[in-house]
Amino acid sequence: MLIFLNKHFLFLLLVCLFELPFTSFRDSNTGIDNPVLFKPANFYIANIADERATKGKEVAVFTEYIKSNLAKDLSLKPITIDINELTLTETTTKTGMVEGVIKLQLGFNLQKDYGTEHLLSYSGGMRYTRMASNTIAADNNIKSLTKAALVYLNTWMNNNIHTNRILANAVKIRFDYYKEKLEGDTIYYAANRPMGWADFKSTRKLSNKYAAVVMPNFGYEQHEEIVKGVIYVTVTLKTYLAKSDCWLNTPYKEAYILNHEQRHFDVAKIVTEQFKEKIMATKSGPDTFEGIINMQYLDSYRDMNKLQKDYDNETEHGLNRIAQEEWNKRIDRLLNLKVVPDA
Repeated sequence: MLIFLNKHFLFLLLVCLFELPFTSFRDSNTGIDNPVLFKPANFYIANIADERATKGKEVAVFTEYIKSNLAKDLSLKPITIDINELTLTETTTKTGMVEGVIKLQLGFNLQKDYGTEHLLSYSGGMRYTRMASNTIAADNNIKSLTKAALVYLNTWMNNNIHTNRILANAVKIRFDYYKEKLEGDTIYYAANRPMGWADFKSTRKLSNKYAAVVMPNFGYEQHEEIVKGVIYVTVTLKTYLAKSDCWLNTPYKEAYILNHEQRHFDVAKIVTEQFKEKIMATKSGPDTFEGIINMQYLDSYRDMNKLQKDYDNETEHGLNRIAQEEWNKRIDRLLNLKVVPDA
């Protein structure tokens, strides 16, 4: 009697009142007991680790079956197997028949340069009855369970190879710029949209020392799509300024003051472009691109804060007109734009 128990499949019940001969488990061409009938197109087994607290001989049957039965193409994805449970329990009944129970729990992982990453788990089991003289039945049943696990892994790999992020082969990053259809409180940087006095909407008292204060910023949104094993990443850049954070402390709306504040906005734009260029210049893969983008954003954000402080310190917040003119030229050069006209 054979009963396969598997949480991934429907229960399969076979009641056998007689014992099959050993040759029924053997392929006449390969000489392999109960062979798998597929050649993996997307993976090979790179390593098998016995994670059980109590070791037993069952694992030798498991590993030898895979080693001698499954094709190993090293150009495919390297899969490792963790044997979390593989137990065989047999008891002799009053009739002299032997009843057996096999339990199997596996973890399938993808081998990476930095270690392994878990893909999926597998649980299976079997109950069987054999004659006492059939000493090979237990090994053959372990092979049957091993085969079922490999078939499940193969099916999962075939279904996920082109769409699963962990299995991706490459990444392609492109950049876009956020565009708002209808402008609200936030100004998104554009060469044809300079700041104007009407943008100074803050009613909070931000300073007693300065004629005007603005707080430009930059950020990004990230969208991913996986097509045929390639992660296509779109990074949408945002250089922005909230009108509610633009504060004016003088009745004199001079073009010189407005230019100084506009240059703060320009500095944020420069750092946004530097953020983009640094990511493009860095080699990244499916496992590293997200960390690279995140870390570069933090670095660029610090760069922006430093550059804003340098700008204010060297121009003395706009009071040093000679230094201000030098910064105007520097910023224009970095932006590769003409001087933005006053609004």
